[in-house]
Amino acid sequence: IFHPSFTFEDRYQSHQESLVHVAPVVPPQLKIEHGASSSSVTPGAETIFTIRYENVGENELTDVVLGIESTSPFFSKDVYELTSSSYPKLALLAPGDSGEVHIAVRLRSSILQSETTVYEALDLLTRTTASYTLGDGSGQRIASKGSSLTLPITSPVTFESFGRYATATGDQLGRGALPPKVDE
Repeated sequence: IFHPSFTFEDRYQSHQESLVHVAPVVPPQLKIEHGASSSSVTPGAETIFTIRYENVGENELTDVVLGIESTSPFFSKDVYELTSSSYPKLALLAPGDSGEVHIAVRLRSSILQSETTVYEALDLLTRTTASYTLGDGSGQRIASKGSSLTLPITSPVTFESFGRYATATGDQLGRGALPPKVDE
């Protein structure tokens, strides 16, 4: 229901007739959920996401496209989708059909400081996406999103150590694993 009104200079007019519009909402016919191959993710590494799908509707679905999305700056802006051309089983899903697909996602190895406002306990929040054509004769293209998954981002840290040998005045004599010899 819409309640139109307008303001003309300092006068407010709200005595307009209400407009009513009924739009049917079709519940998603494709149930989607996902999981990851590990309980945490590492920048620069590849993570395998498994998307499970099931046609829970009464109509067949065609041209199904499944994908993974995220707003994390570590998640590349590349599109991670599977279509019926890359995964033929998604061309036609009869009522009750189910299955799973795997999508490999490589996270960016680093991000700029300006790309985030969080500097501790970084998480990767992902969500599954689906689009399909409803097979009820309407040709309607439906887009939906599944539940989200949160994975902690672990940062790999590599340390190197080596000895440095110096004189009493601070001049460096050498470095490495071998110990210094007296008077040399």
